[in-house]
Amino acid sequence: MQLFSLALGPEERNKLLLEHAGAIIYTILPDGTMTYVSANWPRELGHAEAVVVGRSFSSFVHPDDHPACYAFLERIVGTGEPEGGIEYRVIHADGREFWHTSSIIPVKQQDGGIIGYVGVAHDISRLKETQAELHCANTQLAALLASREEELRRVTNDALTAAESEAGRIGQDIHDSLCQDLIGLSRLAETATPSHDGATPPCREILSRIRERAAQLAGVARGFAHNLTLHELEVQTLPEALETLARRTNEMFQTETETNICEDLDFLTYEQNVHIYRIIREAIANAVKHAKASHIWIDLVHESHRLAVSVSNDGTALADEVHRHDGLGMHQMRMRASLLNGELVLRDNGRNQTVLELTIPLTLIKVPS
Repeated sequence: MQLFSLALGPEERNKLLLEHAGAIIYTILPDGTMTYVSANWPRELGHAEAVVVGRSFSSFVHPDDHPACYAFLERIVGTGEPEGGIEYRVIHADGREFWHTSSIIPVKQQDGGIIGYVGVAHDISRLKETQAELHCANTQLAALLASREEELRRVTNDALTAAESEAGRIGQDIHDSLCQDLIGLSRLAETATPSHDGATPPCREILSRIRERAAQLAGVARGFAHNLTLHELEVQTLPEALETLARRTNEMFQTETETNICEDLDFLTYEQNVHIYRIIREAIANAVKHAKASHIWIDLVHESHRLAVSVSNDGTALADEVHRHDGLGMHQMRMRASLLNGELVLRDNGRNQTVLELTIPLTLIKVPS
């Protein structure tokens, strides 16, 4: 190879390289006139060299790409510095279009004066085709994912709606049957007690216990009925319903539940109110049943760009296992948060308090119909 290279003179060697390089080499004037093209131009684009030389590059470039190409050339002429990366379409002699990318280098004399501009063009048509195919595939994938996400949201909403309806039915049944039966039993025991004045003290004591226990169980059943239904939300605003929930929690479990709830929530739909209310109520139930909390804090703040909801308690700190294995209640809270386009986080705040946080961007609040 070295002997072959030495056998050729500089001009022959340069000509050989130009004719067989993988790119098109050309020279161009500041006004865009082509003054030379290598042999690759006729081979790749079908125009004879004599047809190209002496004419503006714009004769062979797609009209839509003229502005970008002229601006590219003007920058190089203006700065006197090399530049590359311009992408444009060239037109084959038979009318086909190919994508090219070019780099242009100003050729300078020793005194810095520019005597010409040399360009190197590469065919990137296949790359463009690949990019177009990838863009199409990404568009189809995004549409499919959006469709699946919307389908999942719809199924999730339907499942929660069905569960809500069934829970409401059960709660109503408990209120209309079990509660009434227990109240009736309590009153029956109360009525029967005076008629057994001659009975032994143990008998009267048993009747009294039946009356008291029946009344207690009626209260518990009434609480279950309230928890299963959404009576408060049907007759109260969300802030009012949460205040009622806090008051009932204190009465039933002897807790201290404090609230900090903003009032300007009229923009929420009924479905959104339901999801937020259910999440808060489930968090309170977990605080009472699992954490054995004596103090609970409910915060619902309307900020400029989001709703910030938190339920904190002073009960037993979270164990790692709680984070690893979410129960049914936590799973449903996450489902509701997703329907609100919100983020749900359960954490320890570092002060021996467990905090459930729900953050909902106001621009994304949406519940599927």
